[in-house]
Amino acid sequence: MESDSPYRRLGNFFLLLGLLLVTLFILSIIGESPQSDFLFGGALTIFLGYRLHRKAAPPPPSNRFRLLRQAREKARQRRAQQQQPPPPQGGQIPH
Repeated sequence: MESDSPYRRLGNFFLLLGLLLVTLFILSIIGESPQSDFLFGGALTIFLGYRLHRKAAPPPPSNRFRLLRQAREKARQRRAQQQQPPPPQGGQIPH
């Protein structure tokens, strides 16, 4: 979490704020007094948050599932070896 750039954090904030404003717009419709300012403000902040979030460099890959990846790769290698035909016996070349 320490490696998050300020752009990514600010983008996340604006995305959440935009979702909150859109939710308030939906609730205002349910309350039968629609406030279109919530919808426009929410759409604008979601767009701004998305742009800021995408501007940041992608986070470095984590090694969270390293053991699972290694086990899966070993299983693939074993399957590939089992599917290969055995070498010819007795020095004969198949025709």
